[in-house]
Amino acid sequence: KVHFYVASNRKEKINQVCDSLYPFGNYKIPYHYHDCGSVTYIILKGSFELILNGKRCVCEKGDIINVPAHCPYGIKIIDENTLIREIYTDFDMLETYTDSEQMKISGRAYKAGQKYMKDFEEKHHWFELTEPAGTEVIEKNTLPQISTEEKAIYEYTGWNGIECRLKIGRWDLNRTKEIWEYRLLKNYQLQYFAPDKNERIYSVKSGKAMIEINDEILFANAGDIIHIPAY
Repeated sequence: KVHFYVASNRKEKINQVCDSLYPFGNYKIPYHYHDCGSVTYIILKGSFELILNGKRCVCEKGDIINVPAHCPYGIKIIDENTLIREIYTDFDMLETYTDSEQMKISGRAYKAGQKYMKDFEEKHHWFELTEPAGTEVIEKNTLPQISTEEKAIYEYTGWNGIECRLKIGRWDLNRTKEIWEYRLLKNYQLQYFAPDKNERIYSVKSGKAMIEINDEILFANAGDIIHIPAY
């Protein structure tokens, strides 16, 4: 079950956020790659076995996995009801799901055969591969694409009341956006005083936050997503 929360589509970029629930153990996302953009998985609950570029490891709650373009990967769900927050950058996964549903309803894939599937993959930048045999089992901490709960590329504590931890960078994994973790003390105010060209997406991991935007007061709890559009 996939539930999209943010499906923004501006001319120069696409940033989508969704939650995916996998209620069955041993379910597999096929070994595949995307030829553009990147996808980031944040494990909210449960665990899965990841094959990434021919390496195999187990990821669990709190881990963040960033998969850049042209990096092959596949997932096997270990725990039932595993819940994953997914962030798609620079390609339209919502359209892929929508077209896939229409394909099932119409039966076009069975009628058109391999050529139709090839056209489908090229349109959606999603290319299935044969899973490699004899993959090497490794520690997840050795993969630059994985950021565990304890791991951070850089930590900044120059502002009183907030600890800033860079979890996913741009330069090392060819992303257009970074992912930071903010640990804030109670009553700390994170403020933006002027409209900005950048879109911001906040995923609340724990606690409760009050948001004031355009003179409106809102509240966000653990699990909520705060989406600040550009300008």
